[in-house]
Amino acid sequence: MGMKAIITFLFAAALAQAATTYTYTATGTANPFTNGTDPFGNPWLIRDFGGDVHFGIPGIFTGGPTVWNGPDCLSEILVSVKVLLPGTTGVPLAPDNSAAQLFRNISDNYNFPYTIAGNVIHFVVAPGFEIHTGDVVNAWTFFTNPNPPGTQFQFDVTYVCNDCDVPEPASFAMLGAGFIGVALIRRRRLANHK
Repeated sequence: MGMKAIITFLFAAALAQAATTYTYTATGTANPFTNGTDPFGNPWLIRDFGGDVHFGIPGIFTGGPTVWNGPDCLSEILVSVKVLLPGTTGVPLAPDNSAAQLFRNISDNYNFPYTIAGNVIHFVVAPGFEIHTGDVVNAWTFFTNPNPPGTQFQFDVTYVCNDCDVPEPASFAMLGAGFIGVALIRRRRLANHK
């Protein structure tokens, strides 16, 4: 295998570990509630909850467990919402900082840690605790909701999935080791031709 082919192979191996992102939109009213499914068949629910608009994946706390049908190795989730007021493209709602935001892997008894940046709730899993296809999950997010019943909401949800077989740092280590190996092979060939 030539050096160019080796380098191409190493880059392809590193890129194979890159994250895959899936984004979808859920639209409906909180009062009365709206439900549906994401592109992978996972159920979602929009409802009013104590003055907040709530969006989540119904699970063991809301009527029975939900088996994750989405892609394997779910490691991040981002959720935001707009109020679809007439004459606008949507007005963002702020997350309710006093509420307990949750994305839970019931199978592993693990809650994704989260941060709030602006109007986005961002759940990020610790390495090794990714949600796998077939795990039992539930989730809820709360956004401030001063709007009357029948108000239309648009939730934008992003799933980020990594390759669990080889953690991201390992792929970079593999790439680095490969370049060192290529350099040593080239050095040996140059020494043999002198």
